Amino acid sequence: MAIPAISPITMPSLPSLSPTGVTGQPSSFEGILGNAVQSLAGAQKNADAQAVGLATGKNVNLVDTVLAMQQTSLDFKLAMQVRDKVLEAYQDVMQTQI
Repeated sequence: MAIPAISPITMPSLPSLSPTGVTGQPSSFEGILGNAVQSLAGAQKNADAQAVGLATGKNVNLVDTVLAMQQTSLDFKLAMQVRDKVLEAYQDVMQTQI
């Protein structure tokens, strides 16, 4: 029985948060936030699909499944922290007296 080699771990590429978008037009906060939410939803769907595949006995790598689930968990925690900071900043602005 041969033991398969461990595949190398690659770091995911992070999207560029430059002030200009692909078209050269300035990106809006709404656009950046929308892309981040779509990316998070895609990561969650991928992790869910891998977990279902593992549970149903399909040929899914356990390590890849666990890594996808942990990455999704970290992404979700980051999104919650960003949401909390945005709400805190909004509340500070609203409490500012003119």
